[in-house]
Amino acid sequence: DYGKKHLIQGMVVDIETLQPVSAHQLNTSQPKQQTSVDVTTIPVNNAVIMGNPKGSKKLYVFTDPDCPYCRKGHEELQKLAKIAPDVAIYIMLFPLPMHPASYDKSRSVIETMSLDLLDKAFAGKDIPKPKNESSKKAIDEIVKFANANGINGTPTMVLPDGTIQVGMRNAETMKKMLEGK
Repeated sequence: DYGKKHLIQGMVVDIETLQPVSAHQLNTSQPKQQTSVDVTTIPVNNAVIMGNPKGSKKLYVFTDPDCPYCRKGHEELQKLAKIAPDVAIYIMLFPLPMHPASYDKSRSVIETMSLDLLDKAFAGKDIPKPKNESSKKAIDEIVKFANANGINGTPTMVLPDGTIQVGMRNAETMKKMLEGK
């Protein structure tokens, strides 16, 4: 820097002590980003299934009805269900804290397991309020799984081999990913 007290190279370093200088507490114990999960541990009993429920290929999508990226991704998942008849798409409703209304929307969808209600939620339309306390447990179980396995944003896909893919792809790309191409 101009005062010749700090060396700036990605981080600010005090020249005398060679220690990082920061305006906030340094957190060097960041957990390593997880790149895969054991798909047998995903709480699929709480998932809404799009596509072919008996499909031999399974795609797990952690998504939030109020997330704008998830809304676009939902349209691609609908296309994927049409072009890939052997795919079961497990919709894991994962409401993010930044979207407070999505928790109740997710609960309502889980209570009915209705694809129509799921589509309405992603379209931003009004849906009925949740009625059962059991839906809280179901959504909380998905959130707990996601947090424990390094899934902290939406949309996030988990491929059949357990590979975590952050973000959404178009339907053709997802089909190729599922075919291993």
